[in-house]
Amino acid sequence: MTILERYNAALDERAAAMRAEAAAARQSGDERRHSLFLMQASMLGDMLKQLGKVEHNRIRAGILQSEIDFMTRQAASFEARGDFDAADQARVKADTIRWAQDALRRLEAEGDE
Repeated sequence: MTILERYNAALDERAAAMRAEAAAARQSGDERRHSLFLMQASMLGDMLKQLGKVEHNRIRAGILQSEIDFMTRQAASFEARGDFDAADQARVKADTIRWAQDALRRLEAEGDE
């Protein structure tokens, strides 16, 4: 498998885990966690697959870090305005992108199989 195929498979696996967490949160009545897990699962689909491809192929090197930095700034801005829910969402987005970035870096270090 190529690095990108393994990256996409890792994202799919993580998204499935997030959907399972979302279902468990909903079953326990925690709609906020349900929503956050679904948001993560959605991000791990086409969005992060495409950004990972752009990063890996050096079309725009650093795009994942750029998105992490943007979400971190957004979180700080929301928090400064007292919008703590939006700040939490932005932090979760940054963490999800960071997870994808780490996965891609790890796979690139391992190389193609």
